[in-house]
Parts: sequence; structure tokens; C-alpha cells
Amino acid sequence: MLDETANWTRPQSVAFPKVWRRFKGLREINGTVPSFWIQDIPENERENVVNFMTDGFCKEETLCKSLGLLNDPESVETLRKAWRLVLLDNVGLACYMENLDPNGKPILAAANCTHIKKCDEEEVNITITGSKVQQIFATLNVLMDEKNAFEFLETDFLLSALGLYVLPQFRGQDSDGVSVVVFVGYV
Repeated sequence: MLDETANWTRPQSVAFPKVWRRFKGLREINGTVPSFWIQDIPENERENVVNFMTDGFCKEETLCKSLGLLNDPESVETLRKAWRLVLLDNVGLACYMENLDPNGKPILAAANCTHIKKCDEEEVNITITGSKVQQIFATLNVLMDEKNAFEFLETDFLLSALGLYVLPQFRGQDSDGVSVVVFVGYV
């Protein structure tokens, strides 16, 4: 199971938090083309990301939306615990937009709760409570059982994700696809 005692740790030679890519948006926002960057989620932003995922991912993600997950507080709290746990791996990514107000803090545009998954462990080391989230994890387990990625890739560790969410107003702001590739963990 993925927990604080897992065998993988982020190499000390890789700066944390690291900015992985910067890019200019395609569409103006309030008369200005915005600047974005993708970086590791720093420790002081983790709870903000958990709230961001709760407010956006739980509302819009297809399985969450169709099951009415937000109407099941126990399921919501299970997901919040899972996000807190996976973010401890220090491989989660956030995309920020530069705030046009020079005194304002960067705006969280997107988050990807990536984490390291070991071949013989469960997705997260928490008790999955709440009927809606149990249905979601059961569905995901069926899909994962269809093809064993560890065997296919001949590895003991994979970069996995427990949710990607982009605010609607920021979708489609990068034309070359490079940021998407970096953001979803193909690098």
C-alpha cells in the first residue's frame, strides 16, 4: 500500500518544489495573455490543492458527478484523505497562472495528484468509506485488472494519479501540447 513507509522516495538531487515548464496562454484574460507555469505542489499548498480538488474534481469528474459523490460526505472525506496521503510523495503537480495584480498570489489553474504506486500495493493506504467512493474505486480496480501495467512495462514502480482537474476558464490555454504531456506525467 502507498504510505509514508513505501520504498520509493524522491531523489534529493531533484529540486523541490521544481518548476517544470513555463508557457504563455492562448487566450486573453481581462485583456492580457496570461503566463502559466507547472511545478511540484509545495507542502504549504497541499491543503489548498485538496480543497481545489474537492470543489472541482468531485463536482465535474464523470464518475463523481454521475454518482452524486458530493452528496456523500463520507466519500468526500475519503477522497480528501487519499489526496493528502498521495501528495506526501512530492510528485503532485500544479499549474499556476501569474496573477495580473502585482500584489496578488499566483492563481491555481490545475492540479494533478500524481504519486508513486508500487506493484504489490493498493492505490492508497486508507480505509475506503462512503458508498460512492467505494463504487468509484471498484470501477477503477476492474479497469486496472484488465491490463497489468507493471508487467507490461516490466517495472516495480509507476507514476499513478488520483485525479487531474483544470478549472474550466483555463482549459485549452496551451497549443503545443507540451504542457499537457508534462502535466499528466509523461516526462
